[in-house]
Amino acid sequence: MPPSRSIPRPTFDATQLRVTPWADAVIDQVGHDPRSHYVETFWLAQLGPSTVWLLRRLVSGLDLEPD
Repeated sequence: MPPSRSIPRPTFDATQLRVTPWADAVIDQVGHDPRSHYVETFWLAQLGPSTVWLLRRLVSGLDLEPD
């Protein structure tokens, strides 16, 4: 059995995460808002509740402060 090696953990110097909207005219027309019933029905099981909550929170924040 080979000796176990410890894998170094990544370090992150940033204390903030910048989130910017991704403008896409096609998706804006045919896509689904993360706060929609569609996402609740079809994507929740794939992404998980924490990810769906984060997406909804980010979209709400971008609605309030788009810049």
